[in-house]
Amino acid sequence: MKKKSEPIALSHEYKQEIFKLSEEILLDYQNDGNQVYLITSATKREGVSTIAKYTSLTIEEKSSLSCTTYTPPLNLEITNATSSEESHIAELCSNYNIVIIEISDIEHSPVAMKYFHLIDKAIIIIKKGGPSQKEVAKVNEYLSRHNIRLLGVVLNQYKPKIPTFLLKIFGV
Repeated sequence: MKKKSEPIALSHEYKQEIFKLSEEILLDYQNDGNQVYLITSATKREGVSTIAKYTSLTIEEKSSLSCTTYTPPLNLEITNATSSEESHIAELCSNYNIVIIEISDIEHSPVAMKYFHLIDKAIIIIKKGGPSQKEVAKVNEYLSRHNIRLLGVVLNQYKPKIPTFLLKIFGV
C-alpha cells in the first residue's frame, strides 16, 4: 500500500487537473463499475508517470478506495506471455479497487497490446507544445480500433493566460 501522507509538491493548476481526473475516474468507477484505467500519450515525456502516480494518490486521499499504478515492463516477450499479465492484473484488481496502467507513447509500445483486453477506459495525456493534432488523433483512433473507450484528455503543462486588465483590476 502507498503512503497516503506523501506530499504533492505540484503547482495549483496541476493539482486541479489531477483532482478533476481523479473525480472522473471515481465517478466512472461508481457509475459503471470500471476498475482498470490506462493513462497514455501520443509521444514520450508527456508526464504519464507523474500524472498516474498523483492521480492514484489523490484517489486514495479523496475516497475510501484503494488505487495503484502499474507500469508494464518493456522487456516482455511479445508472444505467449498474455496469461502472466492477465494473472498479474487480476491480482492487482483483487487487492485494489482501481488499477491505473501507465504506458507512454502507446502506438510504439512493444507491450501495449498485451493489456488492451484488460482495460476498461483510457485517458490521453497531451503535453502543451507536444504532439501534433494528427498524432493525438492517431492515438484516439488506435484506442478505438482496439475497443478502448476514452474517459478523457489532460492537457499537461498548460497554464491559462489571464488577461492583463484582470490582473490590474485584482492587483495580481
